[in-house]
Amino acid sequence: KNRNSENIMVRTNDKKGGTATDAQPEVNPSISDWIANAIADTGCRVVYGGHGGALVPLVDAICNHPLLTWVCARNEHDAATMAAAHAKLTGGLGVVIATSGPGATNLATGLMEAQMDKLSVLAITGMKPTAQLGYAEFQDVNQSRLFAGAGIEWSKDAASVHGVIPLLRDAVSTALTRRTCAHLAIPVDIQAATSPLPFKHFCASHADIRVHPAHVDMETVDETATTL
Repeated sequence: KNRNSENIMVRTNDKKGGTATDAQPEVNPSISDWIANAIADTGCRVVYGGHGGALVPLVDAICNHPLLTWVCARNEHDAATMAAAHAKLTGGLGVVIATSGPGATNLATGLMEAQMDKLSVLAITGMKPTAQLGYAEFQDVNQSRLFAGAGIEWSKDAASVHGVIPLLRDAVSTALTRRTCAHLAIPVDIQAATSPLPFKHFCASHADIRVHPAHVDMETVDETATTL
């Protein structure tokens, strides 16, 4: 269903139960479909962002995923703030996406605010096709340098189809374990390309789980404290 208001557009899907990998086809999906499925595997159910030509495959994948709700904000700064609030209120991962050029630059302030609050936020931005990167023309911004300059330590560009999934794994695990923002930029042709991997459970979704002993022997703790 679609719901329009003055400020945001919300896209939801009917199926909200189950897990992200339920009933997925065995054929390799697109990179965007793989990313959407990975986001759902983290437990995140709402993705915020702005739309644009360099982001179409990813937005389509999010809208089509049965476990995800797409919220399109009128400004990417607002979307970043929404993702930060989502992370703060749920204790989980907040996800925001934006297109290239001004879409990416508008995210900067919102992500800085989220980082100062020590919130786990994943930002994914689109880029021009790989063959056109670096030309001084339409919406061509060095995004990794932009966000690094704003204080986002983990900010990288995907250079190939095979690099997206490992980079996404590192971005999500960094955001969850360090409670910080991580940014990944992906060219639009790579978003639409076929994934080298089939759908599978996203290992980084458990990055924030800590191992705790089932029983604490206080006598041993006291002896250790005395020794130290």
